[in-house]
Amino acid sequence: MNNLHEIFTNYLLEEAEDNVRYFLKRQIPDGPRAGAIPDPDILWPPFPRNASIRLLEMVSVWLSPASSFYQNPEIPRRGLLTLAWLAREQRPSGNIDLYTCNFDSAPDSGFFLWDLIPLMNLLEGAEKNTNLSKETREAAGDLLKEDRALILRVLEGLRSGGFHTANHRWVNSSNLAAGYKLTGNQAYLDRANQYLAEGIDCNEDGEYSERSAIYNAVNNQGMITLFESLGDKKYLSYVQRNLSMLSNYFEADGSLFTENSTRQDRGTKMYAGHYLYQYLYIGHYLKDTEAMRMASWIAKWYLKEKVKPAPDCLYSLILHPELKLEDAKNNLTLPDYHRYFKTSGVVRYKKDSFTYSLLKDNSKWLCFSSGSLNCYSKMSLGYFSHGPVKIQELEVLPDGYRFAYHADGYYFEPLDKPTGDLINFRTEDHSLRRKQVPNSSEMIVTVHHRDKRIELNFEGSGCTGVHYCFEFVLPPGIPVAGDHFAVLPKPGDYLLIKDGSAVIRNGMDALKISGAFADDNIFATSRNADPRSLDSFTLYMNATAPYNKTMTIEAV
Repeated sequence: MNNLHEIFTNYLLEEAEDNVRYFLKRQIPDGPRAGAIPDPDILWPPFPRNASIRLLEMVSVWLSPASSFYQNPEIPRRGLLTLAWLAREQRPSGNIDLYTCNFDSAPDSGFFLWDLIPLMNLLEGAEKNTNLSKETREAAGDLLKEDRALILRVLEGLRSGGFHTANHRWVNSSNLAAGYKLTGNQAYLDRANQYLAEGIDCNEDGEYSERSAIYNAVNNQGMITLFESLGDKKYLSYVQRNLSMLSNYFEADGSLFTENSTRQDRGTKMYAGHYLYQYLYIGHYLKDTEAMRMASWIAKWYLKEKVKPAPDCLYSLILHPELKLEDAKNNLTLPDYHRYFKTSGVVRYKKDSFTYSLLKDNSKWLCFSSGSLNCYSKMSLGYFSHGPVKIQELEVLPDGYRFAYHADGYYFEPLDKPTGDLINFRTEDHSLRRKQVPNSSEMIVTVHHRDKRIELNFEGSGCTGVHYCFEFVLPPGIPVAGDHFAVLPKPGDYLLIKDGSAVIRNGMDALKISGAFADDNIFATSRNADPRSLDSFTLYMNATAPYNKTMTIEAV
């Protein structure tokens, strides 16, 4: 066993042991919910999948020779208690509930199977392992019997159930394919093929349609399960494509860029724990050296940073001993990159500790960071009913990008042929009215990247006197010092910076914004613009058309 793999596996085992100690204390010992393991962060009835995830982790440490829980008879006793509760939680269909929203839910039952089937595989191996005591093998058999019964009932729920979201299709189909492999029941494969006939929603960039750091990983797991169940490597090609894209979504601090997500993780701090095993899997089965290198980088990052939760892949490494993290011959670093994902409408650029992103059709048109400092910019104008400025089309330049913004000012005219009294103006079909367009407003934005900095140029024209507002949204609680000010901002604070520069510094990470500008004391210019962030610190600038302003943002 190579050194990195051994060190990282021991780290996963230590983290899992800490979790199991906590779960054993939290498990409900008696009553109608005996065996349930409540989520520590949610005041809600215990969720079945929370218990199945914990049970899989408990059995993993129970079967690990280096664990302090190795062959501990308390684990199977608690496990049987949990499995009995999970059986009581099943609906007559075989499905479970997600109490916050989904009831008698096939998709949530599919996620459930992603714990129960690996659990079955661990227990099958334990039952046959003569290195274990007779008592441990018998206990594994008892757990296996109850687990298999759960799986068979869930498969019936999946066969007859439906789905909500894009990723649910691959959760359901992959588990139905696994059910076919397990039972030989053709009905499961037929139902899986109904989903698969729609084609996989992974574009040429490697982005699934939900564009989510959470659900890209879910989709990848579905593809891996389909490969393992059906033996077709084409499913791994989607995972490989997605992981290649994801390598350009790492920020310098090890987090993942999430501002382009269409799901609940948008704008949140996410890490790559769910992806480590997927990189390792693709690296091994597709002989992808870049994926293998990324797996090792993620492992070393977690060993250094100790961010919780640790990657939940101990059971996967037990079940797949052929997968080995490789020691790097030199120090692993996160590579620099520059990619324009045209279909997704996302530009990603990284140089050392500095990154920037451009996002089409998003009011957060520009995101930029240096290490732990993650910031973004918005623009808006006070002009008729227009509000946020968004990128619609990007022009690629040799060293950057350019886009144009156009807004028409218009007025309605009276109806040519009114048909009677106007009862409700808001519900009227205003397409019947002619419009006057007496003026318009335009802006051209150019972004040039130069090593660890970007140069921004804003050129406004058209109707004179139109005010444009520029917001640079920074994390709160971190000192910001300008040529004429120094503040320690609280969440929701804001400041108009009229000239000069400002530096924000957090330890070794620092960003400098230079070339500030303002024509007057206006902070926001449009009633239709996004509300000011109450969780961050906002630096405002403004300009009145016509204008031509240049500024820079750089890591220092």
